[in-house]
Parts: sequence; C-alpha cells; structure tokens
Amino acid sequence: MGKVMAKTAVIFGQSRPVELKHYASQQRALDGIISNEIGVEHHGDVNWSGVRVALASAQKDSEMDEAHVKVGVIDGDLIWRAKANQFKGEKEYDVILVRHYTRLVEEQEKFTSGLFRTEGSIHDPDGPLPRPAGLTAPHPAMRSAADEFEDILEELKEMPGYFGTLTSKEVAAKLKGKPLNSWLVRASSGGGVTWSVREKNDRTIQNYRILNESNYERFKEFIAGPGHSLQVTA
Repeated sequence: MGKVMAKTAVIFGQSRPVELKHYASQQRALDGIISNEIGVEHHGDVNWSGVRVALASAQKDSEMDEAHVKVGVIDGDLIWRAKANQFKGEKEYDVILVRHYTRLVEEQEKFTSGLFRTEGSIHDPDGPLPRPAGLTAPHPAMRSAADEFEDILEELKEMPGYFGTLTSKEVAAKLKGKPLNSWLVRASSGGGVTWSVREKNDRTIQNYRILNESNYERFKEFIAGPGHSLQVTA
C-alpha cells in the first residue's frame, strides 16, 4: 500500500467517485484539469503512457473488479491511483502522473499573474504592452496570436453577467440551489477569466481558468451543450 493521499490533495475522483471500469471515458476531464493547473506547455510532462500500462494491468486483476480511481498530490508529485474496494483488500496501482506537480502549479500561477501585472500594478489591457528598454516593437505578425487571445479575454469580460473577482464563498452562494451544470464567468484572482460550474451538489463546484484558446474552445462547447441557458448572472 502506498503513502496516504489526503482528501484535500485529491484533484480528481474525490467528490465524484470514478470507477476503474469507467475511467477511460473520464480521462479527458482529468486531462483538462491538469492542463488548467500546470499549463498546456507542460502537457508533455504528463505520464499518460504509465497510466495506460497500469490501467491495463488493473483491469485484468480480479481483485480490482470494484476499484476506484483517484488522482492527487503526494510529496509534491501528482499520483494516479487505482484502489481496490476496501472489502477486497488494500491493493493499489500507483503511477507518478506528473513529477514536481506542486512546483509546476506554482509556476503557472506566477506566469498567469505576470501576464496581467507589471511592477505591482494591474496592466491596462487597452494600453500598450510594457517593453524593456532597447527592444523594438514586435512585428505585427509575431503579436497576432497573443493579440487575438487578448481580444477573446476582452470579449469574455464584456459578456452579460460577467462578475468581477469573487471569493470562493461568493461563488458557492451564487450557485447554491441552482440546477446541475449552472455556471458563471468571472475574473480570476491571479488575472484572466475563470468559469465556475455547479456539479453534482452545492458543495461540488469546479473552477476552470481560461488561459489559452484550447481552454476557450472547451468553454464554448460547454455553454453550447450541458450549460446551455444555465448561466447565473446575478
């Protein structure tokens, strides 16, 4: 049996248990959570090949018939764990999914904050980007991708019902008692935009930061599908 995975350190499979036999259909959701936390540029650091090997072995193991999957942090690393039903023993299959996960999350938070803050003040998205002395202005073609994503963020901030920075308690209060998949869009504490979704019950609220166009496309798919007409605006 591996080290204890604290409930507060679990990012996947705690509030909504994931059965081993159904895990494959949920991996895309896990991938999205990890990308939001460490940034898509570190996607290659995720050990999906290790998960595939462990998953195949666990699914062939008769002791794991009623196993569940959880993913959480142990000693700074992100661990994928399939654990047998307690009545069938304590057998586990563990994989280090992301090494130095805690550090990567911290770096991503600093990076996100740095995109919107310069010298301790909030960057004006309508003004010019700060540029170190001695550097010429970037060529328009080189800035187009960044400019386009900044435009996306501005469009999100102009959405009807967009909230300024909300505390976790304020988000929970606004989504409390609302239908499943109710959501709101708000400012992120570190800069940028976050959408929060009520899942399963009032205590299960997922927060997704929009850090790139891939995140934005996932957001559009959600509001056109499960979240259609369920936006909370007040």
